Amino acid sequence: MNSLNYIGSKYSLYPVLKPHFEKIINGFNRSVVFGDLFAGTGIIGYNIGTEFGAKIIANDIQYYSYVINKANLSVYTDDDINHINILVKQLNKLKGIQGFIYKNYSKNEECERMYFSNENAMKIDAIREKLKKERKKMSENVYYYLLANLISSADKVANTSCVYGAYLKTLKKSATKMLTMNGINNETKQVNVTGEVFCENVSNIQTPRLDIVYLDPPYNNRQYAPNYHILETIALADNPEIHGKTGLRDYSSQKSDFCIKKLVSKRMEELISTLDTLFILISYNDEGLIPKEEFIKMLNRYGKLEIIEIDYRKFKAQKNVDRNETIEYLFVLEKIHTEI
Repeated sequence: MNSLNYIGSKYSLYPVLKPHFEKIINGFNRSVVFGDLFAGTGIIGYNIGTEFGAKIIANDIQYYSYVINKANLSVYTDDDINHINILVKQLNKLKGIQGFIYKNYSKNEECERMYFSNENAMKIDAIREKLKKERKKMSENVYYYLLANLISSADKVANTSCVYGAYLKTLKKSATKMLTMNGINNETKQVNVTGEVFCENVSNIQTPRLDIVYLDPPYNNRQYAPNYHILETIALADNPEIHGKTGLRDYSSQKSDFCIKKLVSKRMEELISTLDTLFILISYNDEGLIPKEEFIKMLNRYGKLEIIEIDYRKFKAQKNVDRNETIEYLFVLEKIHTEI
């Protein structure tokens, strides 16, 4: 599975969440359609698909997330796997070029930013340029797997503490390693997770009927787009106009109302009320923009509510934060007027 070092990832929390998903899924006595509508890197949807055979509907407004979920929710044929493995070897052997990433995100005569070593920046440019030129010669599965793998591989050698809102002043050890893409193996082939992937504002998405929806919205006022802007640029290969010390791309079209205190409650209730589903499970925490009691009052208007509290050690991008523990909530809502 292609993945990222990602704020808010539920990778470590999934084993705690799993029994609650399992209880609901088993109640259907059939395969279910599971919506992961703030998918991020798709950890929850991918695991639900592999472990319970659910069809996954994944969505995220970020294009790099779309690419990763497309790659992870594809069924690869033998021809796909052979083509991917051949191309990975070729891409890893490419000579680096001084393209957009090198010129703007590695330290050189005209740039002070140090998001990547010069060698890795040039390697990213060479691989991305090759994928862009050769896209029509690849199947959709092959293209999205290779692009997702490039994004994931670039993230592993990025010279950041995690997010791309800042770079480190000297190259850390992992950033000095040469970027290397990975092939695909039989284990990946056998997973066969199926689904559909969208890249929409969650308020506008038109999905098929969903049995279960999982929502993992932003909890605070920090937008995701500026934190991962370079990965978005690698995914799109659009060489955008950039500005500021961090070389930020314009993200006005990707701003989330779920990060805006005066809008988040209204947007959440609109989403809850309009979702065509039987169950909604929502991850949130005690530092979220919507206070717990307000959230409970809202959800109680739409069905039968269960609240699960989980003590959780939160992610820290920086060491100088006051608080390291948080209470994670899983709100489990069975909507009114629905039947299994």
